[in-house]
Amino acid sequence: MGFIFIFDYNLQTETSVTIEIIDIQGKIIKTILNNQTQVEGNYKQNIDLSDVNAIGTYFIKFSSPSGNQTIQIIKK
Repeated sequence: MGFIFIFDYNLQTETSVTIEIIDIQGKIIKTILNNQTQVEGNYKQNIDLSDVNAIGTYFIKFSSPSGNQTIQIIKK
């Protein structure tokens, strides 16, 4: 069975975006977007962790020149 998380975010201006999945030890296990330029607007990014075998705690790290945000998710 798949594990898909939907990450919503809003950009006020055109900017570069990086979204990474990080495990509890701080290791990047998956890069969803890598410094991708996006125009202003609302976004919904599907994050599929079906290929991540281990259950546990993970973090979604959203990075842009205007700041960073980290959200904790738990795969059961």
